[in-house]
Amino acid sequence: MEKFGIALFCIVLCCGGLVAKEAPLKEDISNEESKSFFDFFEHRAEDFTLKNAYLCASAVQMAQEGGNSQEIFSMSGFDNIIEGADNQGGPRVVLAGNKRLILVIFYGPEQANRAKLWAFLQAGLTGDGWELDGARIHDGSAEGLNQIWDQFEMDLRSIRRKGQRVFLVGHGLGGSLAVLAAHRLVVESGIPVRGIYTFGQPRVGDKSFADSFGDVLSLAEDGSPLYRVVYKEDIVPRLKPPYVATKRLVTDTLSPYVHFGTMLYLEGDGILRTNPGVLEELEANSFELKEEKNHQMQTYQNLVYECLDDEVKEQMPQPVRRGRAKKVFGY
Repeated sequence: MEKFGIALFCIVLCCGGLVAKEAPLKEDISNEESKSFFDFFEHRAEDFTLKNAYLCASAVQMAQEGGNSQEIFSMSGFDNIIEGADNQGGPRVVLAGNKRLILVIFYGPEQANRAKLWAFLQAGLTGDGWELDGARIHDGSAEGLNQIWDQFEMDLRSIRRKGQRVFLVGHGLGGSLAVLAAHRLVVESGIPVRGIYTFGQPRVGDKSFADSFGDVLSLAEDGSPLYRVVYKEDIVPRLKPPYVATKRLVTDTLSPYVHFGTMLYLEGDGILRTNPGVLEELEANSFELKEEKNHQMQTYQNLVYECLDDEVKEQMPQPVRRGRAKKVFGY
């Protein structure tokens, strides 16, 4: 990667919290002579691509609390960067635009541990204030998006230029916000969305919402352009909030919530399968699904990187190596 002469930031994102470590520049090459990693983003792609998935995963790790997103994304070739104000543990969003695309990266409200996440996911369903025609969505995620919506929509319109493709990205509860935002952008704002990449995203709506999302985003038979990247040992995408609240984590009960879109199933060792139909069949207690590291964005970035061809890896930033950064966790 020395030929690009770009400072790499090793960042572990935990929805609202993260740690950043800057690696020294190996060569003194001017910005004009260097090539951005995101120049390799396939903004015209109509289907899932591993290259885009990895760059989206890297983008999730690049945003930093405290206003450093401007510097980090500028070094990656973006010239319009807006970081939403710190919402004191609530949801936030970072927008990064270059001449070809706008990446919108969502971060969900902080949940200190799995028990708090489970309680949050059981907040119930709502449709109030949304143009859903009877469909219902997760109340907590809907409220979170409402908190940032007006400023986010204004910011997006302010940097959006003709010909740019809009991609929405999120990890965990940030992925839930990305899905809801995609629907709302098309229905209420008239802004088309080219793709949505989520990592370890929980269920966010009922069957009626899944149908509405499919109509609004013109989902293909395989579920694109919503791409849900799921690690086989991550419990969060498997959780099924039941009709009656419970303290026990549930993955195998009746639930009003459903998944939709394309599922990209990471098995590890460079193996990725598309829509394998196994997520609903696996019993959480049979696996080490409760390991927090299995949901970390750092883990997802590494697993996607392992799936890349060697030639593509040479074009990409190095992932944060598992076990080499300080462990910070969130949902």
